[in-house]
Amino acid sequence: MKQLVARLIFAATATVALASAPAFGAEPAKRKAAQTYSVFKTDGDPVQYDSNDDSAKFDNLLDLSRHLMRMAARMSKYEMPDALPMVSRVSRVELERKVCGEPGPNCKVAALYEASRGIMIAEDLVPETNMFHRSILFHEMVHYLQEMGNEMAHSAACERWYQREVEAYALQNRFLVSVYSPERVSYAGARPVCDKPIETQAHSARDIKSPGLND
Repeated sequence: MKQLVARLIFAATATVALASAPAFGAEPAKRKAAQTYSVFKTDGDPVQYDSNDDSAKFDNLLDLSRHLMRMAARMSKYEMPDALPMVSRVSRVELERKVCGEPGPNCKVAALYEASRGIMIAEDLVPETNMFHRSILFHEMVHYLQEMGNEMAHSAACERWYQREVEAYALQNRFLVSVYSPERVSYAGARPVCDKPIETQAHSARDIKSPGLND
């Protein structure tokens, strides 16, 4: 009985093998080549994830602004705008006066966006070469995209301001990851309650180091 069962199993195995084998003289099936999706094109501009340009040195703010705007549009839900915002360097004192009323040690503002003046960054920042400084400018580019996209335009001013900040900090962290920076940022303030309109989007978060990583 055991010999009969063994013969039946052998015969079934041989039948399956013959059925799966290619016919005599037929070419073996070719495997499909692996496909990659690391590069795609949009509006004629090549866009590559993990691009060396993301952490490259830029000679001027205009070229850097163009690059960061493309990155911000790619990383977010917003469309590429028709025009870049004006980007200018101003003193820390002017930034602090705009955001906090009076300059002081507790007012740590590095940059801000205003619809009427565009993006203002502290004159001591060098985003052309410093990746963390570059992430601050990227943060403000996100605010420009939010404004152009009318993000939460029908919400209360305080809620709109808060939600835009949360999104900008989240995207800024994605940017820092993309350039292999160990630094991270977070929104350090409480959820605001509006008693007057908020007209500026300021970058004032403290930087947070990743656990176990040194500068």
